[in-house]
Amino acid sequence: SAPSMLGGGGAARLVARFLCRVAGPPLDAALPSVWDMAGRSARTSPMPWLHAGVEDGIVGPMTGEDQAGILGANSLGYGAAGESRKLAVAGLWALPSMCNHADRPTATYSVLGPLLVLRAARDLAEGDELCISYTSWDIGAAERATRLRDGWGIGPAPYPHEVLEAEARVKVMPEWLQCCREQKGVAAAKEAIVAACRSILAAGLSGPVRATPLRLQAAYCLKERDFRGVGEALVAIAEAAREACPVGEHLVESCGVHAIFAFQYLRGEGTAARDATAEALRATRQLYGLPPLSHAGAVGGSGPASGIAGGASAAGDEHEDLAWRLLFWRLRCSVWLTMLGYQPSRVEALEPEFRAWWATSAVQAQRQQRPQPVPPATEGLAPRPTSRETPRK
Repeated sequence: SAPSMLGGGGAARLVARFLCRVAGPPLDAALPSVWDMAGRSARTSPMPWLHAGVEDGIVGPMTGEDQAGILGANSLGYGAAGESRKLAVAGLWALPSMCNHADRPTATYSVLGPLLVLRAARDLAEGDELCISYTSWDIGAAERATRLRDGWGIGPAPYPHEVLEAEARVKVMPEWLQCCREQKGVAAAKEAIVAACRSILAAGLSGPVRATPLRLQAAYCLKERDFRGVGEALVAIAEAAREACPVGEHLVESCGVHAIFAFQYLRGEGTAARDATAEALRATRQLYGLPPLSHAGAVGGSGPASGIAGGASAAGDEHEDLAWRLLFWRLRCSVWLTMLGYQPSRVEALEPEFRAWWATSAVQAQRQQRPQPVPPATEGLAPRPTSRETPRK
């Protein structure tokens, strides 16, 4: 009955075996029973440090199918495509894999080589459960429910009927757009997807699922060199990512893609490139626990980057280099950037030029914000006579 008490299946057996092998109390220490482990909370239970002697009582023979199921259900990491496949990583971390799923997670994680860092996605009160998302951030409610049911046996959550209807319309957009392209050409397809996305945003469709048509808008506008249309889509994608979870690698990636695009195509148009880059660096610092840039070195602006310093408080921030390295490390793993034609080698080659521009832009912005000296007041004073004038009485 022990495996059924721990949830049944191969996952319970492997987790128990792993926890028993990792470490254990002294041989003469009282060992908890299976019922004790299953009936007590994670805060009070002596797990995960069980003596190996418990293993024989709760772990049976394990098949290859069991192992595959365990890895599929409990592994964490991220994938990649193209050249960046070698940067993909997945692993089994025992304690983080015990986090339950939530559509709006309270925690997010980052994988840095063999290290997994779990951090809060918002302010937490004592007793709040740490939940992560088991699925991609940008899928719809119906698809998420299917993946949760098939992969983890989690029953579907209730969703409003109008949300499911809207997501169903979004799901058929790629096929509809392909038909439009074949019948009327790329230019007409671009105009169609731009109009559709603007209609979606005007209707107030909430949820990260709107990222799917917005990515189509970005791709078609880039093909037609409509850079304003691309920028409009990338801003909305970043907003959708922030709505899904306000902290995480998904937000760093979304903001970073926008920053790279704005740097390459919008540098000469106002502060769009500077604001996008500042927002990407802010998301990176927030995720990886780097201190935010001080307001003293802030670059002005009314967009999302206002109140955020440009560059490194004009190059004096000791954490600036690390923030840039982490940002570009994440972008080299981006499947979305690869789909836009930015292979990891291209992203890596772009980094020095991007950073040099950012440092120069930050210095220039600070010079523009520096207050100009105010001339002394002259009201009520007689004009100073010149050498050819005589003072008036």
